[in-house]
Amino acid sequence: MSAAVQGGRWLGIGLLAAGLLALGWWSNQTNRFHWRVQRLHIHTAALRPFTDTVQLRRHLERALRDTSLSIGEALRRVDSIVRQETYVRALAVKADYSGTLEIFVDERIPLFRVIPRKGRAFYLSADHVMLPISGRTSVHALVIAGDLKVEYKKGGRIEKGPLKKALRLAEAFLMHPYWKNQVAYIYVDSDGQLSIGERVGRYRAFLGSNLEELDQQLSLLEKILPYVYESRYRFIDLRYPKQAIVK
Repeated sequence: MSAAVQGGRWLGIGLLAAGLLALGWWSNQTNRFHWRVQRLHIHTAALRPFTDTVQLRRHLERALRDTSLSIGEALRRVDSIVRQETYVRALAVKADYSGTLEIFVDERIPLFRVIPRKGRAFYLSADHVMLPISGRTSVHALVIAGDLKVEYKKGGRIEKGPLKKALRLAEAFLMHPYWKNQVAYIYVDSDGQLSIGERVGRYRAFLGSNLEELDQQLSLLEKILPYVYESRYRFIDLRYPKQAIVK
């Protein structure tokens, strides 16, 4: 092997080693970079968000007061704090070395208001997460009430029980072009029997505990409603196949 080739090899190894040392130095300096938030912005899609952004800002400012934080550690703290908000479904964080920190929050939207016979009322999101009742804004939500055998737990999820069955019914209503604007509440009695009440009417329709015939029950109910409106009947029993009993 010629001296020139051997010298070139050693030169290449030397440059690679120098490059690795420089990369290690840069990574170490970045990790030790002292960073302070100069400008903090929290963005939500809603004009009146459910998340208390004022309180959230205070928590973040206290957590980021330490000027010895690296940007990586600061972002981890931000993620940990923001995700404690149950209304936050997802978030994106943007930071730069000038001290500007932007947080983009994607909120959970309450679809159902749950009022158990015993215990605290709460909202439920589309992914069945328990949300606290918020006084920050009003919600046009379908009500699920009765003997639900559920206890509110912040951020908890509904996996089973009477409320789970009622949710199946509630979600079917939300997907239906007619009933999504008609049904005001779903009620579950102590035996797990389901009934519904309309927004504009005064009747109550009993569906029972078996939802396999729901489409037929709702189709029959829609057909007899004009007759019910003209009469004094207030109770409609749809628990029996292909028939409705009114009284």
